[in-house]
Amino acid sequence: MQLEYRVESDINNGKRLEYDAFYQPSKPNMITTSPHIQESVEFIYIKHGDFIAFINQNEFELHEGDLLLILSRDIHSLRAKDGEKHGYYVMKIDPAVLYSPTDQSPYQYIIPFKLNKENKRCIWRKNELVSSQIYNVLKNITDSVDKQEYARDLSKKINCMHLLLYVLRDWNACGMCNDENNSDVSTLVYRSIEYINGNYMHDITALDCAHEIGLSYSYFSRQFCKVTGKSFREYLNTVRCNNAEKLLLTTDDSVSNIAYECGYNDLCYFISVFRQSRGISPNKYRKNYYP
Repeated sequence: MQLEYRVESDINNGKRLEYDAFYQPSKPNMITTSPHIQESVEFIYIKHGDFIAFINQNEFELHEGDLLLILSRDIHSLRAKDGEKHGYYVMKIDPAVLYSPTDQSPYQYIIPFKLNKENKRCIWRKNELVSSQIYNVLKNITDSVDKQEYARDLSKKINCMHLLLYVLRDWNACGMCNDENNSDVSTLVYRSIEYINGNYMHDITALDCAHEIGLSYSYFSRQFCKVTGKSFREYLNTVRCNNAEKLLLTTDDSVSNIAYECGYNDLCYFISVFRQSRGISPNKYRKNYYP
């Protein structure tokens, strides 16, 4: 059966989502979020009430104190059941925050959230959480959401990364993180991502990436889209716009110079791509968000 869903953008208020955490109140017997997918992983931590979560074609009941993990590009929605008070915490995290260019195997921790998702544990019940490291991290995140403390955004980021870490360790302890699964062609595709990150400022093509990792152009293109959810050109533009965003906010370089530094020889094309990605032009973006 074909499921209808919307694709949730990884751009929020003009900025790329790396992590977010917030509290979501809801009313009884209502769908709190309609079916959608996203590139980030999403944690649902129930504070009050009972809910039914729908992931792909599976249904899960959630109660107070339960934690649900929704993996990248899984179709999901949530509905509140009967009761007086309902609400839950949401943690959205892009697994790419775990990426480090100095790591010899930078994608082995990202792949389990993006790929190789079969048989991954995605629900932790309240009685299982209270004695785990995951519970302590959840408390830190919810405290950051509830309290107006200094540097709470930094606290959210650090603890969101810790949340991914302890989930990986939990999977590994249960035999769900097999390193051998990370040596398949998907890892080769992620090598091309590393190539893009290091060469986006040059005139690179999908054919260059395919040659770099030793795959045919057609096979590489299919696998790249399967792994990233985007075509090579779409992903390259994402990387370029992300780096243009940093330069717009941290330098006073002209927009034309920033376009050139990020691999665009055509200023009008850069402005068009940036506006499509962020919803506003580079100049307006700088005006709105420059510190």
